[in-house]
Amino acid sequence: MFIHADNYTKTKNEIARHVGSMSKYGGDLRRTIEKEAIVTFTKPTRPRLVVTGEVATADEQYAYEELMDVYKEDMKAYVKRKATLEDNMGRAYEMVWGQCSNQMRAKVEADPGYSAVRDASDLLGLLRLIKLVSFDFHSQKSRPLGLVEVEKAFKNFRH
Repeated sequence: MFIHADNYTKTKNEIARHVGSMSKYGGDLRRTIEKEAIVTFTKPTRPRLVVTGEVATADEQYAYEELMDVYKEDMKAYVKRKATLEDNMGRAYEMVWGQCSNQMRAKVEADPGYSAVRDASDLLGLLRLIKLVSFDFHSQKSRPLGLVEVEKAFKNFRH
């Protein structure tokens, strides 16, 4: 019934799988595409100096410094992972746009929000526009034919 909608879902999932296998931190990009929302990461928590007395002992200070070294490395990894996701999303934007037919491109480009999406290489914005076009019931069928098909599908529905 909704050929474009079905194609959208299948193609989106295939692109997610492909780019997920081809990119550094690809799982983050795959989940972002599948969920159509940016994956969030847990930011490392800065350690605190634990002092048992009035003044930190040498052992307490040493333990804190070790925790701070780990924290700094975790923060570097966190920042790199976020930056890599943003870079991968820009690359995936081009891949998704390249998978669109000329007809789909024309419909997406006709949307008033397209220029902002294009200028920002906004992958999620592009997916939203493609989804709108793909799931737009009115752009795919004449209204009477669509209603007949919906009624037929409803009558044929079985548990």
